[in-house]
Amino acid sequence: MDRTPHVLLFTQGFLPPDQLTGGVRLSVSQQVRFLAQRWRVTVVSPEILLPPLPRYARERRMAAQNAADRRDDMNPADLRVLRPRYIHVPLLFVLTEPLQLFLIGLWVRLRHARDACVVHGHRLYPMGLAAVLVARASGLPAVITAHGSDLHTEAIRGPWRIRFWCRWALRRADRVVAVSRDLFDIARNLGVSEERLRYVPNGVDVESFESGDRESGRRALGLPATSRLIVSVGNLVAVKGHRVLIDAFRAVRERHRNVTLVIAGEGPLRSELEEQVRSFGLAEHVILFGRVAYDRVPDLLAAADVVALPSINEGMPLAALEALAAGRPLVSSAVGGTREIVEQDRHGLLVPAGDAAALATALDTALSRTWDAAVLRERARQYSWTIIAEKLERIYAELSRRGPGPASPEG
Repeated sequence: MDRTPHVLLFTQGFLPPDQLTGGVRLSVSQQVRFLAQRWRVTVVSPEILLPPLPRYARERRMAAQNAADRRDDMNPADLRVLRPRYIHVPLLFVLTEPLQLFLIGLWVRLRHARDACVVHGHRLYPMGLAAVLVARASGLPAVITAHGSDLHTEAIRGPWRIRFWCRWALRRADRVVAVSRDLFDIARNLGVSEERLRYVPNGVDVESFESGDRESGRRALGLPATSRLIVSVGNLVAVKGHRVLIDAFRAVRERHRNVTLVIAGEGPLRSELEEQVRSFGLAEHVILFGRVAYDRVPDLLAAADVVALPSINEGMPLAALEALAAGRPLVSSAVGGTREIVEQDRHGLLVPAGDAAALATALDTALSRTWDAAVLRERARQYSWTIIAEKLERIYAELSRRGPGPASPEG
């Protein structure tokens, strides 16, 4: 009988890295890969079936594209990954979604994970909720990880039905993991006792980003060889602050004529951002690069002189860790976990969120000075996935033997 400890893990959109978009999914994918080196991991990644109504047209197109992109080797060899389907029921989904996920999870537990010693869900709703429901029915400890907007937005200002389930899950999880100290404080303010709270930041696969250089990165991606490059990586959604970045870049162009802005990502704001670029007369100097496969991100960051992260809010941004791992300074909004990663003037520059003038000044300063790539990479090594996975393992082990644990953000 295999005595390797076994974790049952719930997450959304568990796909190979080259098909993933979004920091949360990438972080979970990498975290699981490192955990699987010492734990058996059964991943439950349910897929939702949407009704043929106009309001769901965009989501159905995205699901169809994901299905078309799939390959036979999309499941890592060392993991069991299950993708059961469930149905979105309009108006009643506040009841039917938790019920369906509970039944799916219970079936997986009985069929594939009888020897699991802990159940872990990523994001409070719906997968964190599913993990808590299944754990409670199975007599197992439950862990949920809050990644950002699920805690500081949905649990506080989301629709009442989402707030209800988020807070229910927070109250009943044996451990609540926050990926930033900011989220740690929010969870505590929502009533999660410190003895149940743990701080485990996101990590980075440092080795994947260390070897690139500017010239080869630019050649690989067809980017300008002579310009100074500001690079920003993130989905084209309002919370990522790209409109503020383009506004700031207009001012940067007045001081640095030989500079290009590259924005990598896709999303609903693409046409709006294209119009903003045209209206500013920046069409020759701003490249909306579109979606970049994850295995090309190291080339993209290597090509940069400065990496910009102008988000309105964040959890623990993977993009920030990857920039430092690539030896590139970060100019970022001072939000969420970015304030933990970046020491001002040492690893980059932090500015108030939404302040285009401050962002422009910081980008100007960052482009005008020399940064020590070794110092930046050393900072990223403190967030190596090997270190982060060990922190999570300690939580699993602590729950398995029901022992007390640390009660501070450093735990």
